[in-house]
Amino acid sequence: MPSLLFQLAYTGSAPFRRRRVCHDVPEPSNLLASRALRTHRMHRANWRLQVFRELRPSVEALLEGRKLEFCGMLEAEADGLGVFKADPDLCAVTLVGDINVAPFLRLLKGEFGSSPLTGIVIAVNPWWTQSSAIGNPWQTGLRRDAARLLDDGGWKPLYYLEAVSSKSDMVEGSLLFCYPYTQWMVYDIAGHLLGEFDNKPAGVKVLELLLASK
Repeated sequence: MPSLLFQLAYTGSAPFRRRRVCHDVPEPSNLLASRALRTHRMHRANWRLQVFRELRPSVEALLEGRKLEFCGMLEAEADGLGVFKADPDLCAVTLVGDINVAPFLRLLKGEFGSSPLTGIVIAVNPWWTQSSAIGNPWQTGLRRDAARLLDDGGWKPLYYLEAVSSKSDMVEGSLLFCYPYTQWMVYDIAGHLLGEFDNKPAGVKVLELLLASK
């Protein structure tokens, strides 16, 4: 699958090409965790570093055969922001979230090199939300950069898979996006397709579909 994604996303014709993309890979420590629990854990610096160490082999496998180079951690190691570069002019950064986004924004502005200005940037397992949730209210510059580079940055998903469940209602399923298919898909635990959406559906909507399928 990665080879097909890269062929379309990075070397395809203009309608298919992507310059700012998000790609999820499995996190062993979080396989059974809800998205909310995962985000809660990611606020702990020691957890982000642990998850990065788990992610690194998957990132290297994803970019295998493209002259991959691990460039190191972006500023503080505990932030979990691992930086990789590969051909053709790819830059991948792991675990960018609301509380560790500042160095990533600097990278996007070219402060660590020009490649992110002209090449393709892959955010691996990002967990940022929106610019209004980043930093403190008085950090107007940070929020302005986040609005321009994240909210309005043209980020597109390549691959996303989220396990969705409700213990109280005893339902389980999943939310999937897999480029180049353009729809977000909701499946029940048996793998039956319950619905498709043009945009990522809210968790409440996903649970409504799962409950209706019982």
